[in-house]
Amino acid sequence: MSITVNWDNEQHNIIRVTFNGPEAWDCVGACHQEFYPLVEQTEGRVDLIVDLQQAPGPSTPAAFVGLVRAYMNAPRNAGTCVLIGANTFTRMLASNFLQSADWHYRILVADSDAEARQRLAECALAERTAENPAAAWHFSPQAF
Repeated sequence: MSITVNWDNEQHNIIRVTFNGPEAWDCVGACHQEFYPLVEQTEGRVDLIVDLQQAPGPSTPAAFVGLVRAYMNAPRNAGTCVLIGANTFTRMLASNFLQSADWHYRILVADSDAEARQRLAECALAERTAENPAAAWHFSPQAF
């Protein structure tokens, strides 16, 4: 298959999906058969990095919709999705889709692995802070 799916870290909380060429967009439907079991075997949140650097954009909008549909139907513990190397067209589709969607997942874009991991870390921190706002405040008597 022209898409590879594997764990991106030792903690098994980030899955990496790599599109290995433009034809990968035609294999999105089959990709979920590898992605879903990995997410389901983990109890906590599982984020997703989709590396599009070798296939920056779909040949048709329907191919992108296939990717989004597969992600939307993922298990409830699927977290944020970051697209790396997406072209302008793909970024526009992601942005427009998010504006019209009413669901709990996020699709973000990044230009590099480092930026993708940074975006995921920021999302995780924001979610922890939302769950426990007191943890975000580090009181220091010296500050006053």
